[in-house]
Amino acid sequence: MFTATKWLRHLHYPSEVGGEADLIRTWGFPIYRTAYGPSTDQKWEQLLKTIRTHAYDNTLRITEATEDDPIFQQIWSFFRLDARSNAALSGLTFEQLRLLYIKSDGGVPVNSNLPSHRVFLVVDEEVLSGVEGCIVKCVEADYLAEEHVSRNPRCPQRYWGFMKMRADAVVQLWKELQLFKFRPLRRRRLEGVIWWFGKINVGKSLLAKWYWCRKDMWKSVYINWNEKGDIQHVLETGMMAGSFYII
Repeated sequence: MFTATKWLRHLHYPSEVGGEADLIRTWGFPIYRTAYGPSTDQKWEQLLKTIRTHAYDNTLRITEATEDDPIFQQIWSFFRLDARSNAALSGLTFEQLRLLYIKSDGGVPVNSNLPSHRVFLVVDEEVLSGVEGCIVKCVEADYLAEEHVSRNPRCPQRYWGFMKMRADAVVQLWKELQLFKFRPLRRRRLEGVIWWFGKINVGKSLLAKWYWCRKDMWKSVYINWNEKGDIQHVLETGMMAGSFYII
């Protein structure tokens, strides 16, 4: 857990002007909307509300603070969901959005000057057509496709520069990026949930049972995604390791 005091301390950074007090950065991510049409405005607004509501609740939970805690209130006052909705963004690909991000088209994206957090969220047609806006897409701004093409014909490409993420996991994403690079290798406690996705349920009992049986064990987990951002392969290492493909 991050106490409220520790979290606030992590938001401090030194002023470029000598002798001045530290500055406090905003925290959060840009979020681009690329789908427009009948009923999408309402779904977009509802998704933003969902993200903010869960971010508030999760910040409260992670800091173990109360709503009237002045330090918690200060932390929350610096939260920014940098929402970008413009018909000119309609249908843009991740690569096109990366160029906009890098060029600061439409204004400098929040936290684009923080190397560890150069990540943005995308809400496209697939996201808005999903159930109650449960999923968003999380994109690495500095991803270079040529660096991740598999050189081994027997080993498929494992990383495509983005992944699907639960809409309620924005706070967890922020905290994870303080510790890990944005890559599909993670070490975490498996409690029936990978926080990017929620429970992996493929309509079969195999994976659900696998996670349930090992829910209290620490494991190293390698997750491979396909080009659509769906989980393709999960490899667990260590004692009683298992390897399962999702068909």
